[in-house]
Amino acid sequence: MPPPYRKACVHCVRSKRRCDLSLPRCFRCRVRALECLYQNNPSIIFSNQLADPGIGAEQGSSLDSGHQAESSDFSVPPFPDYDLDWQEVMENIEFFSVPDQLAPNASPSQSVLAGEIYQERIIYAVKRLRDLPKVFATHGQTSFIHRSLYDNRIPVMIQDAMGVCALYQAKNETTQAMIHQIITQKVHSLLVNHKQPGLSALDQLASVQSLALFQIICLFDGDIRMRADAERIEPTFLDWITQLRLRVQGLDTDCEILCPSSDGNNGQWQSWIFAESVRRTVIIGFTIQGLYCFLKNGWDNSHHEFESLSFFAQKVLWAAHSEYQWRSALITHSPLPLRFSMWDTDITAASPLDIDDLSMLMMVLIKGVDQCSFWVGNENWMSS
Repeated sequence: MPPPYRKACVHCVRSKRRCDLSLPRCFRCRVRALECLYQNNPSIIFSNQLADPGIGAEQGSSLDSGHQAESSDFSVPPFPDYDLDWQEVMENIEFFSVPDQLAPNASPSQSVLAGEIYQERIIYAVKRLRDLPKVFATHGQTSFIHRSLYDNRIPVMIQDAMGVCALYQAKNETTQAMIHQIITQKVHSLLVNHKQPGLSALDQLASVQSLALFQIICLFDGDIRMRADAERIEPTFLDWITQLRLRVQGLDTDCEILCPSSDGNNGQWQSWIFAESVRRTVIIGFTIQGLYCFLKNGWDNSHHEFESLSFFAQKVLWAAHSEYQWRSALITHSPLPLRFSMWDTDITAASPLDIDDLSMLMMVLIKGVDQCSFWVGNENWMSS
């Protein structure tokens, strides 16, 4: 029990955060490398020189396993230590304040240190995700759904997702309750149909893509009921992503198909679209979960999943909508394979004009907004 004269330290008072009253420094001051001054005892001051080396230094991305925060021997206060008005957060995402605590996870190696370094990248990523339902309703394609994949047959789950995304864009105060009910019914139908035996690989992919769009709408809308619905099916969504991950094809296999001199046919193009769609859908799925967990709790529970993932970043390949366009792109452009485990090496082959939206989203999460601005050569690139 701390002595009665010691109250919250100066920094915790200013931040309006709970102070754990630890000595020589409280938890928040230690992880932020701040002086810890207890107002009623001015002699208790511990300067930055007493901090552990590296504490408070810039951490890597929550998606970069090489920059994970290490476990500490100091106690962690009860978790979480902040309350969010979810609707207010989603309506004012630009002003969201990233929590600044080290949150426990099932494994210390899977926890990350939250703080201001993640502020801009998290806000950017959430805004990009929230745009995806509108992009799909407008163009029939997103950074993880390729419309040419469904040229021969549009699965019913993709049809439902298109309808829901279009309805969601027209939502207003009068219709929001009805649209919420429609989304709930469509999600229920999707979950039931996914249990049907003999589900094809294409239908399995379509199911995960549709549920990803539903999760984006429900988690990041701001409506508490929709968020609760999404949280209830979160384990199912993660299970579907894990199942789909078993179908992920390595880049080496596709590099043979992507060789411009290969004698191929339309089947090779369709095979590549399917394989790349699987890779991108898995990446988006884990990104949705990681961002939501970070916003809600202050730590990312999915960053460790990216180490073995990869995709092709060349935007003209993903934008191709015919065999001719695809093969022409292979002749004039590098496919730009990107492996998360070798990101710094692989990205050197790309220029900002080469990469697509998914690549830039991952770049921001991994390297941060400032480094992306330097790479692009335009500090206003996000608004352009």
